[in-house]
Amino acid sequence: MRRGCRREVVSMGKLDDSARARLSDELFGLYERIFVGAERERFERKVTNPPARWTRIQVIRNAAGEAVGYCAVHLYDVELQDGVHTVFRGEAGILRQYRGGGATFGFGFREAIRYKLAHPFEKVWFFCVLVHPSSFHVLSGRFHEIYPSHRRATPPRIRAFMRDLADVFGDRQLGPDDPDIRVGGSITRDGEDETTFWRTSRKPDVRFFLQANPGYRQGHSLPTLVPLTLGNLLLTTIGLVRRKLRALRFEHRERRH
Repeated sequence: MRRGCRREVVSMGKLDDSARARLSDELFGLYERIFVGAERERFERKVTNPPARWTRIQVIRNAAGEAVGYCAVHLYDVELQDGVHTVFRGEAGILRQYRGGGATFGFGFREAIRYKLAHPFEKVWFFCVLVHPSSFHVLSGRFHEIYPSHRRATPPRIRAFMRDLADVFGDRQLGPDDPDIRVGGSITRDGEDETTFWRTSRKPDVRFFLQANPGYRQGHSLPTLVPLTLGNLLLTTIGLVRRKLRALRFEHRERRH
């Protein structure tokens, strides 16, 4: 993400109707620039006004104060046959020229840690349906335990749980022969260079995503689940610290030369 950008965090439940409408107007205008076939009703249901326990949105603004990206985090209480589950969901979008470095990852991760530390014995999950290999690459490269993954097989009980969650949230199946792929997702406005970049990537997680969800350019999405256990969050945090230290060492070497 470019330098000079700033982030502001908004708790949607604390806004009055007028402020909520203004922010929704602004972010939908941004959403239309990022995704093909944007629909206002779907945007509000998924991003600014979902039926969640609470919604917090990080808005990324450039030096001129214009919104160039967002990350919306929602907390749901989902009732399934085995009881009520606490489920985080997230949606993010950022203009092409501001992408890179997991620009929207940190906000959602901090929200998850904050909640988990306050509720250490509660089973908490992060569930999303990913429509682009870049999103899967960011999550796969940072979370220690994630499903599906090129690093491990998905246990049958986890696969069944993910299907149940996708059904509850109204993410439609591609078809009876492929229940793990969902349809109706937003299509990112990629240029030909970006499409080629991802199609020819040799990164194992990107190759895995493309094999699992070859129709992502048609709006097909891959349900993805992260168990938000203390162990998973700890190992993920250690990995993030190591990544930061490597980046600092590289920057130091570049300056010396």
